[in-house]
Amino acid sequence: MRCSRCSAENPDNAKFCLECGSPLTLAETATPRQSEWASAEAERRQMTCLFCDLVDSVGLSERLDPEELRETLAAYHRVCATVVRRFEGHTHNYLGDGIMV
Repeated sequence: MRCSRCSAENPDNAKFCLECGSPLTLAETATPRQSEWASAEAERRQMTCLFCDLVDSVGLSERLDPEELRETLAAYHRVCATVVRRFEGHTHNYLGDGIMV
């Protein structure tokens, strides 16, 4: 989804823009209603879950000031989201310096 403020591309479940940090609007983060899901035909799929974590993020947070750390984490999340989209994956959520895919 695109941020309405800076036009940066963000993961579907992001609540804040990874580029400028502004909150994404309700329309940008809206998900289908349950009735829309119920109308879809059921199917069985194989699923793979992946949790990716930034190595030594505590050490990194001790060496960088908060603004630099935020920029570094945002860049890390953008790279992860790009790879996830390339392989048609879905980002479930971000957990601090980690990402559940």
